[in-house]
Amino acid sequence: MTILFSELEYAINNNVWLTSFEFKDDFSLQGKENQGRNKDSGARTGYFIVNEQRSGTDKFEEYKSPALSTVLQGIAISNKDLSLFLEHLSTSEYFSDVNLKYSRKSANEEIPVVEFAIETYLNEV
Repeated sequence: MTILFSELEYAINNNVWLTSFEFKDDFSLQGKENQGRNKDSGARTGYFIVNEQRSGTDKFEEYKSPALSTVLQGIAISNKDLSLFLEHLSTSEYFSDVNLKYSRKSANEEIPVVEFAIETYLNEV
């Protein structure tokens, strides 16, 4: 985890601030009706889906490991600052598929900033 924050510190510049850092896995993206189950009748237990129709052993069979993604929300002084942050994240060995979900001018007219959200996957290193 420390490496992840060190990489974010390297990628971020003095004109960008994170306001939220959220972890998600593939299972959190499933609809409520599928929560805890996959289409092959597997039961969800933590980070794995196990087949309900196991062999005669008592061991769980690993079915699938989810991809872990993050959603970073924050503010930047300008679009250029946000662009530099995105560029550094995109070249990191720890992050992949870096996608800007949105960027918009803040409603606060006294201090003009750009609000943003970025979604990215974490690589296994």
